[in-house]
Amino acid sequence: MIILKLITVLIAIIAVVCVITIFTKKKYNIKRELVVNAPQKKVYDYVRMHKNQKYFNHWLSFDPNTKIEITGSEDGTPGATFHFESSHKKVGTGEWENVAMNPNERIDLELRFLKPYLFTATREYSV
Repeated sequence: MIILKLITVLIAIIAVVCVITIFTKKKYNIKRELVVNAPQKKVYDYVRMHKNQKYFNHWLSFDPNTKIEITGSEDGTPGATFHFESSHKKVGTGEWENVAMNPNERIDLELRFLKPYLFTATREYSV
């Protein structure tokens, strides 16, 4: 009798978990905002350059010894790719690429994380 009750409780727990996963979102949007007291063009020209990422990117600040390489198109243009590699668990290994750019307004990036987790995401800088 105890085994039957235990099996029933276990099945109920599994059923609840399955129902929760059906209604859980698969995509998330995270938005952060920072106000910079500078002309829009100056901010855009600074942010679009991958070489400047090490000065303001939060994740790269965890490991100052992160190996960085910029490949593809010319830095600050669509197709330019920023590769990073670090043994620090919060930084990991991956790359992001300038996918589309609307001068002085917006930069669309594709992020490809390789380690410690494998996934792809998109990111947008609005200036």
